[in-house]
Amino acid sequence: RIVDELMSSLARDRASRPTDLYAELHDARTGGPSSLRSVFEKVSAEATSTERARADLLAAIGSDMADPSATNQLQTTRRDYHLQNIDSILDNTTREHLRRALFQAWDYEDSLENQSLHLDPSEDRRHAYQWNRPSGDPNRAKGNMLGANRLAIEALEWFTSVPDGKNLVTIGFTGTGVSDTRWTWPIWTAWASPMTVRSLLTLEVLQADVIDGKVARELAEMGVGAVFRTRRILVEKTPNFTPAIALV
Repeated sequence: RIVDELMSSLARDRASRPTDLYAELHDARTGGPSSLRSVFEKVSAEATSTERARADLLAAIGSDMADPSATNQLQTTRRDYHLQNIDSILDNTTREHLRRALFQAWDYEDSLENQSLHLDPSEDRRHAYQWNRPSGDPNRAKGNMLGANRLAIEALEWFTSVPDGKNLVTIGFTGTGVSDTRWTWPIWTAWASPMTVRSLLTLEVLQADVIDGKVARELAEMGVGAVFRTRRILVEKTPNFTPAIALV
């Protein structure tokens, strides 16, 4: 039933949902600051207190006050491939992909080719660590969970980004440099509304270098059962996430 509900509500076409903003923002960036500002003004004017999905997504994936090329820190796909990947994920995700992502141990049986957000640490495939060159690697026929990528697109609006000079800093992240950027997130054990999730993601205590027993107990009282952290690293020109460690 859950999968059926998701299939009926998830867009298959980028133009039919807030995801059309990926293309609008892409075009506006090439048009310069004034073009970028016009997109934000239009989306802001359209938003209401109950209909703000486009505004929330736009606030996550860009800013008219940072460098036009700045992106959400969760975006690790190459900019020239990002729109293609979004389109492929929307178009190719089936009911079975969602079912496997939600209710089975992940088997990574889906293709990586042009249909991944590059969020999984297993996608850090360096030349020195594999037999084939990453470009055209036949092993890319597998290694992905397409349903998880599709659900991640829906969650991106929770990860608002704010300008920090020319860069964007995204909720849950600390640092902007190659060596000091990390992402920390909670896992909640009870049902949480979207507004509660937004609040949990912004908890300041999550960003401590070490979470002690007292804080862990306080988090447990809020329904947070675990906290994970990963580093955002740069391999040549490609950002990747390292395998996560559990802080709680």
